[in-house]
Amino acid sequence: MKREFLKMLGGGAAVLAMAGKLKAATPPGPGRLDRKVTPYEFGAKANGLHDDTTAVIRAARAAAEKGAWLVFPTGKFLITDQVSLSGRIRGVYGDGGKILLRSDKGRAGFLVRELDVADPQRQPFLISGLSIYCEVTFRDQAAALYLIDTQGVHVTSCQIRHVQVGHGIYVRGMSNGQNSQKAVAYNVFRDNEIEVQPLPGQDCFGIEIEAERLLPKGDSAPRDTWLRDFVLPDIPVPAHDNVIEGNRITGAYYGISFMGVRRSLVQGNVLNGQIRSMSIQHHSHANVIIENECNNSLSASIHLAYGSSFNVVGGNQIRNTRARGEGLLQAYVGALRNDFFLNDVEVSGEAHPKYFIYCAVAANENSFWCNRLAGVAARAMVAVESAFNSKVKRKSHRGYGLEGADDHFTDRGMYGVRIVGNQIEATSDVPVFTLAQVGDDRGAYPLLMCEVVGNTVQWPGKGLLLELGEGNPGLLRDLVFGDNICTPVPRRDQMRLPRGGRHFVDRIDRRDEPVMKDV
Repeated sequence: MKREFLKMLGGGAAVLAMAGKLKAATPPGPGRLDRKVTPYEFGAKANGLHDDTTAVIRAARAAAEKGAWLVFPTGKFLITDQVSLSGRIRGVYGDGGKILLRSDKGRAGFLVRELDVADPQRQPFLISGLSIYCEVTFRDQAAALYLIDTQGVHVTSCQIRHVQVGHGIYVRGMSNGQNSQKAVAYNVFRDNEIEVQPLPGQDCFGIEIEAERLLPKGDSAPRDTWLRDFVLPDIPVPAHDNVIEGNRITGAYYGISFMGVRRSLVQGNVLNGQIRSMSIQHHSHANVIIENECNNSLSASIHLAYGSSFNVVGGNQIRNTRARGEGLLQAYVGALRNDFFLNDVEVSGEAHPKYFIYCAVAANENSFWCNRLAGVAARAMVAVESAFNSKVKRKSHRGYGLEGADDHFTDRGMYGVRIVGNQIEATSDVPVFTLAQVGDDRGAYPLLMCEVVGNTVQWPGKGLLLELGEGNPGLLRDLVFGDNICTPVPRRDQMRLPRGGRHFVDRIDRRDEPVMKDV
């Protein structure tokens, strides 16, 4: 069985092999004969009232000078500034101590950078067993654990609670595109617990890995660049070969977020009550996202966008009682050739996600196969669309009712999306499948060569089984729809086909794929 699963992963098997080597290298913590430094040696009171920042900073410096471990024994250490962990320091270990971060005037937490790690894959730097309670309200707070250009840092079994601003763990590349040796790489984040309780107006994150992004002058986010050029600059120094495994994250905007991350593993995490459980964006390629539990996201559960391609999303369990927006499994805005398979998605209670599966806007050749989708959708169970246009009156369209908010997101069409072998248990009267070619005042964007094949559908039988939308005649074509088993069998009027059989072909010859400008 394991061999068959690895075969399905394809190139992702190499990511699993890398992750196994990294995890095997995680040190257990300081041994009996290792040198240790504690903040008590430098005057810490550890009563939760006295400011121990100076003592902790001096202890960290001493650990770096001696090549020793920084250890937090029993006590409650109040820290009101950033503590730098760098140089020859061996690691940081919580031995019963509790850390209280408090500040309203500046950042407070641990800043990890410029470590002397000789072999990041075999002799990593360990941060383990810390218990951190966050009372930082400074609006520019970065993170309780803020890692810059780190390689070979393992953060394990830490508790980070009450994050009100910023991140629980933030890993950031800042090498200015000049030194590929400073890429964020070979880091492991395992078995941590992160609880987010954001202040009003704050978007807080659980774990985020962000490679350096060199955006054009004046642009603050990939969205700005995309809307102007419909293409994103590549990542000069991608993050790569990182592992996020077995963490429990609650209450964040994004539970786990990737920006410019390659060949990394996200496995066995439990994400509860985020806005989006996972967001994989800005040229994040060839990552493996498997066997996670995504519970009660308000919007998408696993979201791929802005050129994120060749990712594997498999075997995840999604349960939701409150979703109101987006697609629970989603690839759009330049996300190419991603593989979603064997995910188990079920909604109940008050949940009304727009879609279970959504793929749109220059999102070519994404495959969704052998997933289970069960419950109520607000617009369609599965939707594939070539563009957003709020003037479209079709209620299943993502842009319907948005009054221009997401218009003009593309200058091209899309092709090659595959919806194959899924088990669909629909309980709402919205279309089960929607495939739509959408145009706007700037152009017509074809949708070509998509397949809806071999799916098993149980549905109420009252609405539409298949809805085709064609904004510009002749530009929704070369579709394959067949071998789907539907209970009850649909009537002819439950297939909305603007041009009848002219939308379809018997099979798709991949040698005839359209030549289109990709991201």
